[in-house]
Amino acid sequence: MPAQKGIRFAATLTNEADPPLIALRLVMVDVAPEHPNVARYRRMMAAFNANDLSTVSELVAPDVDYVVPGRSLISGRTRDLSGLLDMLRRCKELSAGTLRLELRSVVADEQYLFVYGRVTAQRNGKAIDSDHCVVFRFADGKIVGGRTIPADLYEFDDFWA
Repeated sequence: MPAQKGIRFAATLTNEADPPLIALRLVMVDVAPEHPNVARYRRMMAAFNANDLSTVSELVAPDVDYVVPGRSLISGRTRDLSGLLDMLRRCKELSAGTLRLELRSVVADEQYLFVYGRVTAQRNGKAIDSDHCVVFRFADGKIVGGRTIPADLYEFDDFWA
């Protein structure tokens, strides 16, 4: 895949002036194309946030192994697509549809994808707005495994209790 073009800012501090000046310039740089697994993840999160679990199911292997840590109502391990979809439905139901996942940063290769994001939701008079990581394992273009890693497991468990 050919590299795409992007813009980067370059700043230069000039001490010759009083006060010193900062010169900004725009520089065209090559930007690596998005990895296909990142595109798949973005599609899955957009579908999840839109309550479109049929699209989510297209991107996940039938024997997916997924773990949500903790001791809350959504914690546990699923070992198939049906179990994962049930867990996602439960998250949406418990939060009255308010659960949203926001991507902040993502890196991927052929096998793994690491997400740093933000999770927001409301339920039973409580709200969560927290950092959140997820690791996915891919095979043949589908998610075959993953793990949610809340930045604050105590807050996460309290919210979903």
